[in-house]
Amino acid sequence: MNEPVKTFSVWNYIADEIEARCWTVEELAARMGGDADVNLCGLEFLQLEEPQILLGQEMAEKFSAAFGTSVELWLNLDTAFRAAAPTS
Repeated sequence: MNEPVKTFSVWNYIADEIEARCWTVEELAARMGGDADVNLCGLEFLQLEEPQILLGQEMAEKFSAAFGTSVELWLNLDTAFRAAAPTS
């Protein structure tokens, strides 16, 4: 019998990464470019960890730039989390 794949929200991944890099959320927002207030608002939104909240291409691109990863990484994390989330 196959065990279910463990998924986690994008926010969990971000929280682990900023801790490992010794960044603050404000520093991450600055590294994402653009308006830090807007970026912080987007980060707070992701903390809700609601499966119906889509990450979106624009935020994925900003995370990609900030962390030096691919856009696909962020979109795939988000898709996997939402697909595994129980529906009510």
